[in-house]
Amino acid sequence: MEEFLKLMEAVYPVHPELQVHLLHNIKREVYHANKVILREGQRLDGIVFVERGLVKKYTMPDNGSERINQFCKTGQVIVGAAREYTGQPSMEIIRAVDEVWMRRIPNNELDTLLKKFPSFNFNIRFLSDEQNHLLLTYINLLGLAKGERLNKLQEITHWILYDPRIKDCDIASYLCVDKATLSRSRKGR
Repeated sequence: MEEFLKLMEAVYPVHPELQVHLLHNIKREVYHANKVILREGQRLDGIVFVERGLVKKYTMPDNGSERINQFCKTGQVIVGAAREYTGQPSMEIIRAVDEVWMRRIPNNELDTLLKKFPSFNFNIRFLSDEQNHLLLTYINLLGLAKGERLNKLQEITHWILYDPRIKDCDIASYLCVDKATLSRSRKGR
């Protein structure tokens, strides 16, 4: 939770009473490798901070294969989409790639904290904006020709290519290409 507070402090000062509350009341959740954290049709209740590990967010199109649209590593935050915040079910699945430690601030508690500490709205808005930026960057990536996506990925989120926990088939899924196209792109053809 200390890392989450450092992230928040970098955006806008967090009231000391709120810091104490978060440190003492937001419990760690542990998920083993390959464990589903959120199933399609469930709600992502609140804001989730990845304290340790790697998660992937994906959908399951009709063909039954994973369509990965985000990886979240240690130090990153998962913010529920507006549809989830309003009570609508998720269209995504979130799964632990390896053992994951997470801290979650549930929506009802988040609402209470935002009322008690209005300045915390700046921090939460930043997290939401950051998620929107990641989504728009990803959409722009998919707008490129298949052969150009790998080069752009190296530019914007190169860590995905070098993280040993992320398999080539997952990178191919993320780029919406088949493994042969990914292989050709890596060889520069």
